[in-house]
Amino acid sequence: MCSASACPARRGSSTAPVVHIRWKRYRTYKGAQNRHGVIYLFEGKGRPYYWGKADRSYFGGRKRPLGEKEVCGRYGPSYDHLVTAFLMLGGRLYIGEPTLPEPVTLDDLEDFLIAKFPPEIPARHPKPRFNLRLKNTGSLPVCGF
Repeated sequence: MCSASACPARRGSSTAPVVHIRWKRYRTYKGAQNRHGVIYLFEGKGRPYYWGKADRSYFGGRKRPLGEKEVCGRYGPSYDHLVTAFLMLGGRLYIGEPTLPEPVTLDDLEDFLIAKFPPEIPARHPKPRFNLRLKNTGSLPVCGF
């Protein structure tokens, strides 16, 4: 890792890393459950409710292979009814497939999005390592992109 003064990609620099995110809106839990290596947003009334990531797991479903490991869904089958109810009540689920430049990680992207577009009820207040530039495509969330 380089120090803030020596690394142009660090926070406060004029050359922020560019992260491309291809977004898709999912209308069902079942449709979203096989996504992995992604960032996701539960959005309601045009505002972010919850940001998360599924990097070492699938978004949903039962335990199954991912590469050489067996992993569980971030939202296992018992969450199906909760996600479905959220969507039926007008909430939206967006899953973004990012292209991350070195050394930016999915954790960095999640921290940046939480800080830039804070959820209605913040669970945490991260201080992002990087000031990122987002290039969004696809079905974009309403909440401010």
